[in-house]
Amino acid sequence: MSIINVSEDNTLTIHNIEKYGLTNNKCRLELDIHKSPICACQDITLKIYTGNKKYKPPEYNLSFDVFEKQAIRLANDQTSEKDFQLAELFAHDFSEKDWKHLQKFFLDNKRQIAQSTPIDQFDVPFPEDEIEYDFLMISYTDIFPFEKTVYIEHNDIKYFLDDQYCLSSTCSCTHVALTCNVVNNDKAIEKADPLTLLFDYQKESYEIMDHGSENIALPKELVDEILLYDLGKIYKERHQKLRTIYNNFRKKSQEERQERQDHQERQEQGHQYPFNKPAPQKPIVSQKIARNSPCPCGSGKKYKKCCLGKPKK
Repeated sequence: MSIINVSEDNTLTIHNIEKYGLTNNKCRLELDIHKSPICACQDITLKIYTGNKKYKPPEYNLSFDVFEKQAIRLANDQTSEKDFQLAELFAHDFSEKDWKHLQKFFLDNKRQIAQSTPIDQFDVPFPEDEIEYDFLMISYTDIFPFEKTVYIEHNDIKYFLDDQYCLSSTCSCTHVALTCNVVNNDKAIEKADPLTLLFDYQKESYEIMDHGSENIALPKELVDEILLYDLGKIYKERHQKLRTIYNNFRKKSQEERQERQDHQERQEQGHQYPFNKPAPQKPIVSQKIARNSPCPCGSGKKYKKCCLGKPKK
């Protein structure tokens, strides 16, 4: 039996909440998730407010893993023993329909956060050396773990295609590596040696990277389904998005490295020369200015007709 009721305006109520020592007409319930668009946690927190005082903190913070379907303790001692015990009671009573409600709320909000977050605010720690020197390919779901999954279907068998991209700054390819996994009960069955295709979304051509040890469909049959549903557009958009996020990461990393280098040089100068004695400046090497060159004073005249021969101030 379901104990959660979600109205059209997303107001949440719990049936028979009195059994948990609470009163429905004196409680306000809110669902909350981590606001990071790239966080892979599956946590949702049910905040229970009691009384009518505004700005009063919640009486309980009940946290659940919505896909493992269990009560959890948040890190850094954010979950009290009282919260965890009550969360376990709720988790025990949640029906399959209740968990579906929580999963839908979680996914809808995670996807909305990912879509509304400006692309320059994605703070993703990429393995830069492996991407640049080993041409490591990055899976889209590694960066956006709760994005809508792209499936194809052939002969009543559903396939999940894990799409991976090259982001190297020296590469401008239009390829996506597709690892093909059969789906059973909405869950991909990962094989030790799956079929992997290298699909060119620009030319709509493909190569076989790994034939795999056990294939249900032929590679061409799967590619025909990809073309039928025009998935190349999705792969192109994803590739461009990942490249932008990665390039922003590299720019930020380079700036941070330069700051650390500048700081180290300042420290070395400070150690070499006492603070009450300024460090010697590098000598300025004067360059001879050609007579017909623009005058360095900025007048726009030739040097010979402007400052040549004038006494220096």
